Amino acid sequence: MNLYQNNAFRVLGLLTNVTTAEIMARANEINVKKSVDFDGGYEYDFPWLGPLDRSEENITSAVQRLEDPVRRIKQELSWFWLHSESDRQAIKALTNRQFKSAFETWVKASGLTIDQLSDKEISPLTTPDALTALHNLFVLFQATLLRNELKAPEDQSIVLLEASAQSEKNWEVALRIFNFLHNKEQFWSLVQLRIAGMQDRRVQNISLDEIKESALNNALSAHFFLITKALSAKNLSMLDKHIEILENANMPMDLYKSGLNLVLNSRIANINSLCEEFVRERKVAEDKGDGALYKSLFYKYRDSGQSLIEDCKIVDRKGMTDFVVTREKYAKSFHQLSWKLNKCGDALGALESMGEAYKNLYSDALKMECEKDAERIMQDAVEQYSNAVTKMISPLQGQVPLEKVIDSKAQYLDQVRSVFSMGEVFMTDKLQSLLRELVAKELKLISVEVHNKYQAYEHAQSIMKEAIGWAEEAKNDSFKEELEAIKRQWVKDVVAPQEAAAVEAKAKSMPIVPWAVALGICIVVIVVMNNGVKTSPQIPVPPVAVNTSVSSSAEDPLHSNTTQSTQPTAVINSPSGLMKAATVAAVVTPAVLPASSAQAEVVSDSGIMVPVEMPLSAVDKELLAEASKVKAEIIQHKEKVRTMEEELNLRKREIDVRQASIDRLDNKIGTNPDSPEYNFWVNEHNDLVREQNQALEMSKEMYKDYQIEFKRQQDLITSYNERFAR
Repeated sequence: MNLYQNNAFRVLGLLTNVTTAEIMARANEINVKKSVDFDGGYEYDFPWLGPLDRSEENITSAVQRLEDPVRRIKQELSWFWLHSESDRQAIKALTNRQFKSAFETWVKASGLTIDQLSDKEISPLTTPDALTALHNLFVLFQATLLRNELKAPEDQSIVLLEASAQSEKNWEVALRIFNFLHNKEQFWSLVQLRIAGMQDRRVQNISLDEIKESALNNALSAHFFLITKALSAKNLSMLDKHIEILENANMPMDLYKSGLNLVLNSRIANINSLCEEFVRERKVAEDKGDGALYKSLFYKYRDSGQSLIEDCKIVDRKGMTDFVVTREKYAKSFHQLSWKLNKCGDALGALESMGEAYKNLYSDALKMECEKDAERIMQDAVEQYSNAVTKMISPLQGQVPLEKVIDSKAQYLDQVRSVFSMGEVFMTDKLQSLLRELVAKELKLISVEVHNKYQAYEHAQSIMKEAIGWAEEAKNDSFKEELEAIKRQWVKDVVAPQEAAAVEAKAKSMPIVPWAVALGICIVVIVVMNNGVKTSPQIPVPPVAVNTSVSSSAEDPLHSNTTQSTQPTAVINSPSGLMKAATVAAVVTPAVLPASSAQAEVVSDSGIMVPVEMPLSAVDKELLAEASKVKAEIIQHKEKVRTMEEELNLRKREIDVRQASIDRLDNKIGTNPDSPEYNFWVNEHNDLVREQNQALEMSKEMYKDYQIEFKRQQDLITSYNERFAR
């Protein structure tokens, strides 16, 4: 209950100008009325302040507070004073719920205007009447603002300034009025006069500084009270507003700290209790030697303390309360637990516990210690996962099925990625490079083993490509080049036999070459001569008639296994040149001629065709050069299409491997809903699904590019065949 709603004078229905006798008489009167079940109210109950507690216990408490002169003056500082006629008029207006009238009366009596209340510096009068009016104005401001913050939704707000004004501005006006009074000696002289008027010997030992501090506490207590309410109700807008008002208020930091400590006192006590219980249970787990108990402890105390920690962080934004010490004590408990988890082989659990410790530390020295320990845990984890895979594929384990090796590789990368994800907050560039290099080396080992032992070329290439990617991210260029060299050599080892087979197939499919034709001619000539064929008289050889049609000797790049060179022909009419023709034919080879010449065929009288060289025209040379250029372009596109096919196949394999991981996690999530790692599995599953969707989108885009490139290649081939077929 706030200090205005439960003020001792309000509980008894009195103003501050009453004697001790009047206080006792009113208390007795209330008790008598209650004994006969008569619950009549009083003029100064001010019901708009909220419910009024007039239980026997609260009546007794109110009397005790007013009997003690020190406690009474503190109660007077948070209630209305009746000092002048203006005060009487304003208080009368309040009893009739005429808030605007009371507000304007006191503003006028203070020597201010309503507009001047919004100035950063106010300059009211300093007469007793003005200072009393200003005090009453402050009490009215705070009391109505508190009531507006705590009222039921259906109740209307009490508006003192314009309705459009922000409530935090009204709070600032109230604090501005209080600061003016708190710094004015004339006001404290009035307070001393009130103390003297009590005529009580006990007031001789009252310290004015103590009264001033109490007044300041009362002024700020409204905000701390509302912060406490807002924190319990999770009303962040109210909480933020009042913390901001306090941070901007001109007040001693010690007072601000003590007020926040009061707000957080119960939560700090609960966190300390959790820490003590945490230590006890961890020792029990150590005695039992059960690693699973450590993980359950982590989840138990993280979840138990999380809401308490978050509440304290929202309130203590500058790290100035006792929460700082308690929070670091809480963090150290998780730091110690992380090493227990790591010792049990649960690196991910250790990193998770270390992360919980790290985010709850204020000390830079303790944070650095956490960072070093986390780096060691991450390095140990990656090495541990790498050693497990290395051991599985070692010769000592015999011939492990290839599928198991591929699955182990996928599981290994899942584990490594989990380490990177869990330890992200601790990841430095240097550590990231070191860990990525370790992964690249392990992938190289797996790739070489798959290539050498299983002769699985495609799998080996895919894994080696992953290794190159990790080496590139590690920024280790020399190691990356080493891996690329291995990959290039593997390509040569596969391509060379394929090329040799292609050459052999081409040789088998070649047509009868000219030397075979010549051999046949010779055999015919020998047969004819043995049969006694007579030669005719020699006739002078006429001029050679040359067929001017010339074909390119360039080969079709897409049909090189079946293309035959066509050669231009010339005619020689000479029966005696038959043997010479056979001899010439025998020495002609099918080699491609230089661009400066072509071949013609010379035909004897008996119809035998003899190839001879002849020069090319300028048009033919230009045509040959263009054909060669188009051929080179086609070869270039073929290589690009092949590269894109390899990339698409690799992405398909990556998608298949990732899908297998997703399926494994689906199975874990579906069959182990109560597992402590359930949330981790769900998060990991969602990350993989997101990566899978991105990979599928990228593959679709790549396939579109592949289709465009393939069509471009086909168009070039068609154009080539149409233009250079002859």
